[in-house]
Amino acid sequence: MTRPQMDEEPNINENETNKRKNVKSLEPNNYVEHIIQLEERNSILTLQLEHYTQDLNRKNAIIEKNVKQVNSLISENKELRSQVQQQRIDEKIPTYVNDVKSDLASDDKHFILMSIIWSIAGVFFGFLAVISAFFTLYM
Repeated sequence: MTRPQMDEEPNINENETNKRKNVKSLEPNNYVEHIIQLEERNSILTLQLEHYTQDLNRKNAIIEKNVKQVNSLISENKELRSQVQQQRIDEKIPTYVNDVKSDLASDDKHFILMSIIWSIAGVFFGFLAVISAFFTLYM
């Protein structure tokens, strides 16, 4: 069972090794032809390298642009969350303040009522004490 070739690099390396072996066996007339082929191959590879470099630069620029957009969206999202939280706080503060005011007013009424009751009780028992003092003095 043969394994499918995933990468062409081993094949290229084998081809280069075979070409080197073939160069040794070439006759002097074929050297010039072989050099011309190598120069053509070199120019093709140089053009491919330039193409890949340009493609890489273009893709890097796209990646940088996308990263900037993502960072911008993240900061905008944080700002919007902050604004939403502030709006919720602004909506809840008045109701909270009103609830506290009504609770304090209710407590205030309760304590005023309790103070009136205690003062009446104090006056009553004070008056009762004065009467019993006169009663024990003259009786």
